[in-house]
Amino acid sequence: MRSNDPNIKGRVLLAIQAFRRGQFKSLLSTADSYDVLYSTVRDRSKGRKACQDCLPNSRKLTSKEESALEQWILLMDERGFLPWVDIV
Repeated sequence: MRSNDPNIKGRVLLAIQAFRRGQFKSLLSTADSYDVLYSTVRDRSKGRKACQDCLPNSRKLTSKEESALEQWILLMDERGFLPWVDIV
């Protein structure tokens, strides 16, 4: 298995579906057949999200706050004000 393979996420999902349909007797054999890590298939089948799908704990703003700040910056730019970092 190559760690930079863009198809890994899809193969993991296919492996989980195949296991749930009963095509394989164990997650280990399923992971081997789809050429993905057993631990990844196990974690995803238990509901754990991939790191790319999770929000970081270090976020300072909520999505609504971020959107409001973005709109305010665009509005200030339309009015001719430069969005300086210390103002934002």
